[in-house]
Amino acid sequence: MKNILLTIIIFSSFFAYSQQGLKVIEATKQGWSGGQEGSGFGVYYKVSFIPLYSSEKLTLDSLWVGDRYYSIDMLAKEQNIVNDFEVGDTLWFQVSYRNYWSGFSPENFNPDNNKVSPPYPYKGEAIIEYRIDNKRKFYEIEELKELEYLAYP
Repeated sequence: MKNILLTIIIFSSFFAYSQQGLKVIEATKQGWSGGQEGSGFGVYYKVSFIPLYSSEKLTLDSLWVGDRYYSIDMLAKEQNIVNDFEVGDTLWFQVSYRNYWSGFSPENFNPDNNKVSPPYPYKGEAIIEYRIDNKRKFYEIEELKELEYLAYP
């Protein structure tokens, strides 16, 4: 009986994992601020992952952090931008949230940039929207590792 139960648990875990299109290696956030007046401040979000499908089947669409939406416009392998990738490659993307004052006036500051309701209420810190054979899927990121704050000169 224990062997049957263990087999069911292992099979269920494998099935759930195989339904994902990617495996996140690391997800980070890094606050930053510009050193010149009016240059602003923001957060970089970077996600490193391994695709479980090739670029023929898998496309990444967007990242939600809280209620902020970011389009994933490019993927990189090492330091090179890539359009095509294979199963098992190590890839990454980075998006950025930026606040700045138009005309250097705090009255013109808009804290609602990029706000869009997420596709569903999620428990983690972020979600990635992607498609496998054009079928919409999501990958929840439980926690974004916080990196040291960047203060540009």
